[in-house]
Amino acid sequence: TASYTQGDLDSPTDVLLTGEVNQAIKIYGDATHGDFDYRADFIIYLRIEAKTFDTYDLITEQNISALTYKKYALPLSNAVDVNVTHSDAEVALAPYLNIDLTQYAVDQDRTIAGTARQCKRKFEGDSKTVE
Repeated sequence: TASYTQGDLDSPTDVLLTGEVNQAIKIYGDATHGDFDYRADFIIYLRIEAKTFDTYDLITEQNISALTYKKYALPLSNAVDVNVTHSDAEVALAPYLNIDLTQYAVDQDRTIAGTARQCKRKFEGDSKTVE
């Protein structure tokens, strides 16, 4: 259950193949083939219910300026998340309602547990605990 974004963080695309992620992904199309250019952006996410999450920003992590037509290694891993005690279906019900996620295009200054951090995502927990 992996997904990736190209250019738009709010519109992830699911990987089609199951098992290890090993799939060709189109990064460029001229005027007759879709008219898009995603060579400067690729982030992949591994999000499986009840497991730890992982993400990998290919451009940043591998310090490249643009993608090209080659195979890239994207090290993703997960494990059982011992903090998950409810399924996604259960969390969609009370008392977990009114927990909102805000995503920003640029980093935002936040102080979390007394530590200054840069964040692009903010959860508003409706007075709920982190757990």
